[in-house]
Amino acid sequence: MIKCKLELMRCWKMANIYYDISRLLSYNSLFSFVVGERGCGKTYQFKDWAIRDFLKNGKQFIYVRRYKTELKDIAQFFDDILPKYPDVEFSIKNGKFYINKQVAGYYIALSISVTKKSVPYPEVNKIGYDEFILEKSNIHYLPNEVEMFLGLYKTVDRDRDNVRCVFMANAVTIMNPYFLYFSLRPNKTKRFYKYCEGEVIVELTDLEEFRARAKQSRLAKIIGGTDYEKYSVDNEFISDNYEFIENKPKNSYYLATFYYKNAKVGLWCDNSKGLIYATSSIDETFPIRYSLTTEDHKPNQIMLSNANKSDRVKSIRKCYDNGLMRFESLAIKNTMYEIFRVLAIAKF
Repeated sequence: MIKCKLELMRCWKMANIYYDISRLLSYNSLFSFVVGERGCGKTYQFKDWAIRDFLKNGKQFIYVRRYKTELKDIAQFFDDILPKYPDVEFSIKNGKFYINKQVAGYYIALSISVTKKSVPYPEVNKIGYDEFILEKSNIHYLPNEVEMFLGLYKTVDRDRDNVRCVFMANAVTIMNPYFLYFSLRPNKTKRFYKYCEGEVIVELTDLEEFRARAKQSRLAKIIGGTDYEKYSVDNEFISDNYEFIENKPKNSYYLATFYYKNAKVGLWCDNSKGLIYATSSIDETFPIRYSLTTEDHKPNQIMLSNANKSDRVKSIRKCYDNGLMRFESLAIKNTMYEIFRVLAIAKF
């Protein structure tokens, strides 16, 4: 009896180390964003919520990733939660999740979600979008991604106005398409932030026991003091580095305009300091304008398919590589990062 009690206490303590979605869901917001420590249980909690709701109420769910390639391991989706439901049968086949041989949900790649417009989902009442914030890699956000997601949402909701979405991600950057689109500005001074009259909630997790336990691991001894520790353990936004943020001097002159995903960045030069400044201040009369995508390309703009064709862009790249570029804001800095990555001229 004593051993059983001790084991129950141990399990209870372990469970409380990890993330619990119940408080986020208690706000009853239509869109719920949770950004937290890597491996703290965000996806697990969404799955558990979805399974419980299906077993009790027959309600289905949709699990979303950005690209089809991110769903290649979907066959293991339920593996980590199987021990909690030993008497439940799980299976996955042809875009559907099955629980006890009944359709319990669907998995969809956002990149091809437009093909689902005519598909009805009358029993779906929740959507989980995993890894909605991209980490630095060779993959990119989709063009007009937020509106693409909203299109998927409308397809699923069909004006029922009751399909709830949970967006899950690790702490990479606050400057992501979703926070920018909905003007969400959480700043880590508290855990929960409400927007849009409470229909949008953002949670920045604060799991002290989880972090303390993670810092005792063998890996923690290797990554201690690195940016990766700050991101994976301390839940710090590693891409939100405020170095090189600086306003342009009054005596700087205009250099060029970049157009990228409906954003405009004006580049200014100050010869006295030998610096280039990326800003939101645009000289609309200046003739040197570069567009990065066919969607951005307009009359009297230079389409940059290869940066090596432009000596001016070569010079801009050289300044960037040598730490001679400054940015008006974090948003501008991240836009320029994306521009250089698209052009494949930055060293990352």
